[in-house]
Order: sequence, then C-alpha cells, then structure tokens
Amino acid sequence: MRLPEVFINGEVELFLKKRCSVREYTNESLSLIELAELLWSASKIPSAGGLYTLNYYTVVNRVTGLEAGIYRYGTDHCIEKVKSGDISECLCDAGLRQECIKNAAVNIVISATPKSVLSRYRLRGYRYIYMEAGHSGQNIHLMSEKLGLGTVMVGAFINDTVKSLLEMPEGETPLYIIPVGRKNLKKRRVI
Repeated sequence: MRLPEVFINGEVELFLKKRCSVREYTNESLSLIELAELLWSASKIPSAGGLYTLNYYTVVNRVTGLEAGIYRYGTDHCIEKVKSGDISECLCDAGLRQECIKNAAVNIVISATPKSVLSRYRLRGYRYIYMEAGHSGQNIHLMSEKLGLGTVMVGAFINDTVKSLLEMPEGETPLYIIPVGRKNLKKRRVI
C-alpha cells in the first residue's frame, strides 16, 4: 500500500533534504553564537527518567573569541575550560586518523556517565543512553545545516585515549566525536 504524500513545512523539509555527512572544512572560524546554538541544540533532548546522563565537551580549534582548548558545556548554558591548547592532532590520532577531526573548527564530544541510569533501569539503561546520544547528535547535525555548516558523526575512535585527552572523570565514557566546520565546497566529499 502506498502511503499518502507528506507535506512538511518548507524550512524543516529543507534541512532534512540537505542533511548529509561533510568531512571537508575550510580554515574559517566559527562564531561564538554558532557554537552556542550547536551546544544548545545538542542538550535539548528528552532524557530517560530525567537523569540527563550525557555530557558535552567542545574541543575548540577555531572559534572567534575563544582560545584553542577543551571546554565542558554545562546545564546552565555555560562552558568551562578544562584545558588550554590545540589537541586537534592528538584527537585525530585517537579518531583513527580521520582528517575531518583535525581540520574541523570544533569537535563536540558527547560522553555519558551511565551509573545513575543503570542503577534505575539496569542493563536497559544502555539502550536509553544510546538513544539519547543519537537524538543529541541528530540535533547537532540539523543545527549545523541550519547554520550552513558541515558535520559528520564519528564513532570510530579509541575510547581510552579520548577519555585521557579530555580528562574525563572515572565512570564517564565517550560516545561520539562530532567535527563541525564551514563546508569546503571546493573539496567537497559527501558521504
């Protein structure tokens, strides 16, 4: 049976049709407001039992008004510096030499602290964590499209190395590395 045609608000349809993985970026910086919109959209998801087990780190390479370094995003829509310095090469190594990580203006790393959700939901809690991470990653991707930026979801990385680089506390584990930058239309490789 053929389903009826779907008529979607033009703006939503545009973002859904344009959404694609982009791994080639220019050397241009992102603005602080663009970073704020990306992080805000990442955190605006429902959470199983209201436990909010996801954490957000931003590895800044090029953001106007911020020095290169690692920042942790808080529930109060603030960022706190974890460490100064450019770690893009090391993060790229941890990401199995995926150049998009090194060349991005920022890398948003989503991590989880599963203890609270597992104590409430037992092993089913892992399902909720991964669902929330997927929702959050999708929000980042859609906001990137809205802002005219490119991004890709990276799941291939060495967990322990990423944890160490970002100085994650015990019990926290990385789930995604999400490089974001201005699309390089000259070298565009879309997957």
